[in-house]
Amino acid sequence: MARTRLATIAGIATLVTAALAAPAAAGPGTTTRWVDDDGKAGPNGCGGSQTAFTAIQPAIDASDRNDTIIVCPGTYTGQLSINGDRAGLTLKASDKWSARIRAPKADVLGESLVEVVGVEDVTIRHLELVFPTSSGCAIYADAIKASDAHGLRVMGTHIRPIGTNTLDCGYTDGIDLDDSRRVRISSNLIRDFRSDGMNIDDSRGVIHGNSIRFLHAAYDYGDDGSQGIELDDSRFRVSANVIRTRDDGSQSLPYLLDGIEVDDSPGSVIRDNVVRGATEGLELDDAGPLTVTRNRLTRSWVGIQVEGDADGHIIRGNDVRGNVHLDCRDESSGSGTAGTANTWRNNQGSSSDPSGICGSRR
Repeated sequence: MARTRLATIAGIATLVTAALAAPAAAGPGTTTRWVDDDGKAGPNGCGGSQTAFTAIQPAIDASDRNDTIIVCPGTYTGQLSINGDRAGLTLKASDKWSARIRAPKADVLGESLVEVVGVEDVTIRHLELVFPTSSGCAIYADAIKASDAHGLRVMGTHIRPIGTNTLDCGYTDGIDLDDSRRVRISSNLIRDFRSDGMNIDDSRGVIHGNSIRFLHAAYDYGDDGSQGIELDDSRFRVSANVIRTRDDGSQSLPYLLDGIEVDDSPGSVIRDNVVRGATEGLELDDAGPLTVTRNRLTRSWVGIQVEGDADGHIIRGNDVRGNVHLDCRDESSGSGTAGTANTWRNNQGSSSDPSGICGSRR
């Protein structure tokens, strides 16, 4: 009897020890995994003493559906890939922007720092993605590349190069999204990309409250970037984003090609955005209809540019004052405002082609 009781007690102790060493449960059928560069964290914070992952990719590889990975403060060098049966995975910093994912210096032209392929409902939150730009640096295609990633959420994440050679090195696009639905991209900082802050193709969702800055340390008007946000064959609500370039007060031809470019994306809504300094603050191309309202577009060469094949757009209540060449231009023709193929109403601006699309109340 005594021997039996002792064996039972020993077995229970073994189970308790194993349970304490296991990752903490986040809810029914889910697990929280901790990443800390000192190998100790959890279950309640980065100061814990449980064994933790020291790198992020192994934690991803060990995860299942709806799991959470919490990354403690530190710098973690390496590319990340989220694929396989990991729907609902959350990857987040323990504290805002305290976990830095550093791009390796390697021959990675055309690759991404973080890739999400074929996994639904992934959340990336409050990380900092950085790209060294000193000698021997690499050029990445994307900071975040997502394809067939329905339900993706990228929130509160910072993307930027470090160093001064930001035109020759770093990353080409901040977020490159393709063939994804129910997407939310919000409250991110994307700085000093080489081409597009966001390149969105064949997708649906919301882009809200992001700060997109084209403020390279090595500033050369001869090397134009492309778009702050490029929307192609998609349907999004693009709202409350701030897109700006370096503003030296001279109103010379700016450095970013388009603040926002929308191409063949009927049903999209572009509202409450601020674009300061671009060749074209907002460019609309191909068939509508789009709703463009309450945007502030200033210090660009042209505030709003509508191409000749664009029709059916509703452009109303925008503040398009203070641009260098024209506040508004519409190259289409039709039965809309001032002989264009679009409807312009109550836009504030002092110069337009044709006259009457800005600076008048209709």
